[in-house]
Order: sequence, then structure tokens, then C-alpha cells
Amino acid sequence: MEKQTYVKYENPPASPACVVFDMDETLCTFDQVLRLGGCEKFEPKGEMVELATELTTRGVDIVIATARPHFLYYKTRRWLREHGLSPKAIYMRDGRQPREYRTSQMKAQMLKDIRKTWNIEAFYDDSPYNVGAARELGVNALMVPGNEEYWLKNGEGTVPHTQRYGLPHLQGVV
Repeated sequence: MEKQTYVKYENPPASPACVVFDMDETLCTFDQVLRLGGCEKFEPKGEMVELATELTTRGVDIVIATARPHFLYYKTRRWLREHGLSPKAIYMRDGRQPREYRTSQMKAQMLKDIRKTWNIEAFYDDSPYNVGAARELGVNALMVPGNEEYWLKNGEGTVPHTQRYGLPHLQGVV
């Protein structure tokens, strides 16, 4: 059995369906100066926040699956509330992973757990590795553009899923 590598904070689901969003470079920008310690000051990615808000208005539950460590839960929750988002669950890294641990492995575990409660309609992430891992699980995954340079420099040591699957970038999300 796979060791759980994340922490989840969950409220009862309101809907049988959900859409899963990553945080950094998906719902918000990542500020290299502030780093994660200043994550409550990150700027929102307007079209993605609008999409999450619109989905909530339609009755679809929003779930967050982020590689942020769990000790940033309160800052993350505050940022989400300040931008009008109230996710039904927040999944965060537990912080005990070895250096060589791949985020895509953790996101795949999170998505498997999320599927125990919801039907996942879509998963939005900036990492081609996370998107590829989600697609391997049969999840409708879309890559949010804008962070390609980071992933080219800081890949997971395997062929990026965008090359393996020819993944389209997210276009006209709202």
C-alpha cells in the first residue's frame, strides 16, 4: 500500500461532482521574492479565480490539491477566502517527503483520495507532470499555461507528460 504523503482538510460535500485546482501558478502567481512564506500576498490569476467562482455558483464543489506544505494551511485558507473561494477540501503536502519525491506521485494520491468522495469533472494544474499523472488515472486534466520555463528547468527527471501525450494548454477557460 502506498504511504499517504499529504494532509487533507475537508468539509462535507455539497455536490457529487468537483473540479480540482492547484494553487501556485494555477489560482495564483508564485512570487520568487516572497516565496511560500508570503503566499497570502500572491496575486490571483484572474481567469482561473473567475472560473472557480463560476463553477461554485453552478453548484460544483471546488477542491484544492497543492504541493504547499500543510503548515501553510491557514495562510492558504485566508488567501482563498479573500478571493471569494470556499473549497470543500484542501489537500496539502505533509512535508515528510524525501528530496527525490515527485510531486506528480503526491498529486496522483490526492486525486485517488478525492475520487472516493467526488466525481472529478476536471483538474487544473501548471505542471505537465501532474497533468500527465492525472490523465494516467483517467482524470480530465488541463494544463494552465505560464510556468513552462520553470518545469523545463526543474522537471521530475522523466520525459515531460506534455511531450508524451501532446497535452494542450488551457485556452479560454472562462
